[in-house]
Amino acid sequence: MDHIQKYLITITAGLLLAFVILAIPPVLTAHPQPPAPGFAPGSDLPVDTGALLSGTRVTSPLDPEMDYTTFVNELSVTDIQKSIHDGEAGLVFDISSVPELIDGRPLDPARLHGMLYIGPYPYQPQETGYRYKRYLSEAKVAGGKALIPVKNFLDTTHNTEGWTDNGTISVRVILAYNGTLIGGYDTIVGFTRDGFGFHKVPWLMDGPFVNRIDSRQPDQATISFDANEPAPAQLYLSDGRVFDSPAQVKHEILLTGLAPDTAYTYRIGMSGLSTPDFQFRSAPLPGRTRVVFAAAGDSRQGYGGFLNNFMGLNYATLDMISSRAYAADAEFFIIAGDLVDGYTMSDEDYKSQLNAFKQCMSGFWNSRPVFTGMGNHELIYDIYKIRSEKDGKMVTTLVKVDAMPYATRSSEAIFAGAFTNPVNGPVPSDPRRPTYDESVYTVQYGPVRLISVNNDYWATIETDYKNPETKRFGGAPYGYIMDDQMDWIENELIQAEDDPSVTYVFLFAHCGLFPTFADAPMWRFGNDNTRAYTFRNGSVVPENDGLIEVRNRLAMAIGNSSKVAAVINSHEHIYSRTLIDDRVPAGIPAVDDRNGDGIISADEPKTPLPVRYPVWYLVTGCAGGPSYSPVNPSPWAAWWQSQPDPYQGFDLSLQEHFVLITVDGDRVSYRALNHYGETIDAVDDLMAVKKLRGSA
Repeated sequence: MDHIQKYLITITAGLLLAFVILAIPPVLTAHPQPPAPGFAPGSDLPVDTGALLSGTRVTSPLDPEMDYTTFVNELSVTDIQKSIHDGEAGLVFDISSVPELIDGRPLDPARLHGMLYIGPYPYQPQETGYRYKRYLSEAKVAGGKALIPVKNFLDTTHNTEGWTDNGTISVRVILAYNGTLIGGYDTIVGFTRDGFGFHKVPWLMDGPFVNRIDSRQPDQATISFDANEPAPAQLYLSDGRVFDSPAQVKHEILLTGLAPDTAYTYRIGMSGLSTPDFQFRSAPLPGRTRVVFAAAGDSRQGYGGFLNNFMGLNYATLDMISSRAYAADAEFFIIAGDLVDGYTMSDEDYKSQLNAFKQCMSGFWNSRPVFTGMGNHELIYDIYKIRSEKDGKMVTTLVKVDAMPYATRSSEAIFAGAFTNPVNGPVPSDPRRPTYDESVYTVQYGPVRLISVNNDYWATIETDYKNPETKRFGGAPYGYIMDDQMDWIENELIQAEDDPSVTYVFLFAHCGLFPTFADAPMWRFGNDNTRAYTFRNGSVVPENDGLIEVRNRLAMAIGNSSKVAAVINSHEHIYSRTLIDDRVPAGIPAVDDRNGDGIISADEPKTPLPVRYPVWYLVTGCAGGPSYSPVNPSPWAAWWQSQPDPYQGFDLSLQEHFVLITVDGDRVSYRALNHYGETIDAVDDLMAVKKLRGSA
């Protein structure tokens, strides 16, 4: 199903809006893309320069040979913001300043129709800590234009906020082009009124968000938000201090001099407007204290239309999960990758999807931190066609590589620019590769140490793993961890083991180390031939360790730590809980690959890992993404299912869900809750398995 079909929806917001789909073929116009890298002969870049130069760069998302939709949104949040203007009777939506759609087709405003839904944002903030959107008015878009009736929110009919001559609104835009729905878009707008009419002013497009709450620096916090255009801002803190931020789009305001474990209120001022007061709590001191936190993954878009596949995410499910975690008093939230659908050729598309994710999580994030990890869908790529002969026929292989230049346009660079995660991870050992900043990091909250692992780093999508043409490109397959990151993780685990202020460690990464299904990235049917490739000294060479060896190296480091309570993964769109100890078949290539083909095949043994401590591996991958039926169980899942009491070491559910973890003294309890708040699984103490078997 392509992205346009996914967006076909029935909109219920008091009125039913029906669009007629017209069979008008798109014009294949090459969308402007950054030029192909200019490779100097003999340059030692991390990809095979010869392969790139001999391949054909794909420049249009509508290229008929594409095997995957390479954009999600036909317009960007920037386009929507550019289309909102001053007006006499209200703000005006006029898209004529946007010349083309993201796919490169020229945009004729006369062919654009739809609806706008508008409401004060946040709605009635004095009555709730969880701030949310509510739409109170609407307007019809015809010929690319509409009046945004903000006057409604200043008179007595819809003035729920006590506004006089200014306000801040959420605008939801639903559009059809040539009769075909091209999606829905959310954005935030600030406005003022004077004797000349209504004026759009610089204001927050997302946020504010509470970030970098860490017990190792309990006197600090960072508040971040993005504006629709460069503008100065002020943060007013409840202790009387004012923090100024200069005119810019991305604001990150460092708060210092905070008392540990103390509640503060703050508000943001910009353009003479102000947010409501938000409250956050500074980090507790390192050491024992009660901690409650939530975790989920794969909030990317699903099926069902409208908010189930909205701007690249399942807005409906993620919003429900976020609000339930807030109501359950979670102090922070971990999202283990695949926040959005990604898989795009467009920078603006990727940024717009991440903006939508941040808007959806705002109700939680305004007051409590959200720690995000990268998944395989947090990917913007360059695509090359390689033509080769196969079985006497010319075939085309599409190779998707992390977008270049890495410093500014890679998946990792754009991800780091969108979020305000800690910057305390490793530095790439090869300076040609992308950054690890803000996707690989640690956090401490009281007695809990979090370690964010990026095992979808520097991704190259090989469309045919058996096709030698794909080996001509550098990059890493899903699930792979380069040596520099692995060294860093091992060192962090050792440090946590030796740190008396750390009682419990949680790692989170997108791809599961011990996935439920045999075809998942860190097992891939036991294929240890899968590995990263780097361009060195004129040729592409494989990394020393295969994927299973990489998995085992990390699993051994985790399994030899007495403090790891759980590893939190997603990627598989299910819930599962798997115990890995020294009895469970895992697979060791040096021992189990009897025929030496690099694959631990189904008929070969799967030797357990000699880990000292049992560890729970949790897959929490159903915060909105498509549902997958359980097939091809992995060796460890099949082993537990064959035991007399499988529930002691394994459980599985297809419910949309999140997990809620409570650390309280010597106990780490755990519940998996569906998005309606019902418990679907629970463990009374995640550390009990270590207490029983860890000293053996």
